[in-house]
Amino acid sequence: PSRLAPLALCLALVFATTGLFAQQPDASPLTEEETHHAPGLAQGVAVDRPGLTAEQEARYQTGLRAYQEHRYQDAIRTYVALARDNTCCGVLGMVVASYASTAPSPSIATRFQAEADAAPGDLLKQFIAGVVSHYAAHHSGRSREEKSRLYEQCIRYLERTRPQYEFEPRLFIYLAVSNFRLGHQREAEALIERAVTLARNDPDAYYCRAEIFQRSNIQRSIDDIDTYLRMIAVFEARGARGDPGKTARVRSMREHLVKVSRGEASPTELFDPVQNFNQSRPPEE
Repeated sequence: PSRLAPLALCLALVFATTGLFAQQPDASPLTEEETHHAPGLAQGVAVDRPGLTAEQEARYQTGLRAYQEHRYQDAIRTYVALARDNTCCGVLGMVVASYASTAPSPSIATRFQAEADAAPGDLLKQFIAGVVSHYAAHHSGRSREEKSRLYEQCIRYLERTRPQYEFEPRLFIYLAVSNFRLGHQREAEALIERAVTLARNDPDAYYCRAEIFQRSNIQRSIDDIDTYLRMIAVFEARGARGDPGKTARVRSMREHLVKVSRGEASPTELFDPVQNFNQSRPPEE
């Protein structure tokens, strides 16, 4: 198996779980009692997505089964086709999760960028090109320079989807994190706050905000990691699939941030380390 696969699965499991959560802009993070009534917590269970027709919901579930079975190309085809008809109700989130699980390389990102450039009026192609660029940087960036180039591309393509996709929290999450990793702190902070407003019930929004505030407000970063861990625990208790490895890694990150806040450790790159590969990348689909 690819050396990248565990990392891809680790990150994508978050999206697979949180992509199904309700998006309630005016709500606080779910309490345990509220979570009992939240849609989509048990993957594969029929949920109330009133924005989808019955036929579209059936297609959503077909894509979800493919995703759960690690048939990511099937999931991609299903969710991209569904997004052509309806982008609401977590559909774009599952497009993201499916592509993230393939751990795209920079060459794959280049292919999607060319497709987006050839169809500038196709918002979905712009969105996918941006997301794939982000994950190519995160999974496969061999140097800070390569990562920066890909994050810049992510921003360029995602910006093309505004304002039509501004209902989608993933748009703001990727814009925020990409800006942060390029050193644009003020822009990143404003964008991640918008993402959290749109997705208060999504643990990953808090995880990403923790990254963005790790230098400027470390206690807020620690608090956001606590929120992430609490929400993941509640969702798992209600049947959502979790990833113990991811949770352990996040707890370790929290411990490091606490040590930094106490002056017991120096800041380091926790969220997006440069990958040093000693062998060629795996074959690409």
